[in-house]
Amino acid sequence: MTKDYSIVPALPSDVNEIVEIERASFSYPWTEGMIRQEIEAAAVDFYTAKDDARILGYTSGQQIADEYYINNIAVRMECRGRGVGSALLQRLIDKARMSGCAFISLEVRVSNGPARSLYEAFGFHKLGERADYYANPRENALIYTLFFDTAEKTDEYPCN
Repeated sequence: MTKDYSIVPALPSDVNEIVEIERASFSYPWTEGMIRQEIEAAAVDFYTAKDDARILGYTSGQQIADEYYINNIAVRMECRGRGVGSALLQRLIDKARMSGCAFISLEVRVSNGPARSLYEAFGFHKLGERADYYANPRENALIYTLFFDTAEKTDEYPCN
């Protein structure tokens, strides 16, 4: 399968399409204002996967000290299974590694099997759980983390 899209920084003009994907992907979606703030924030890395006609998906994350956190990732329903989510995730992993971060981490719904499979395929490990983290429906979040130097982190943060 050939890659018919590119991963590029999000622009303020992308907000409407991102909102559309956000609303279709999440039961408690970010607002237009929240997305605009993320795109415009200097400390946030916000990327879109674009083909010639539209945005296929997006992701955002940010570095805090030597830690990197994925804020959000979503792909249009009809574009899933084409490697878009993997490409977006890889972009943030690369960004975190190049920035010298010790790890990259995120929360995911317990029930989101496809996302959990994606993260596990990239080497993320479940390190914990946050009770009642999500609303609509109320659900726990799993904390997934990928350490970049696992030899040093194994004793401090055992991964199950």
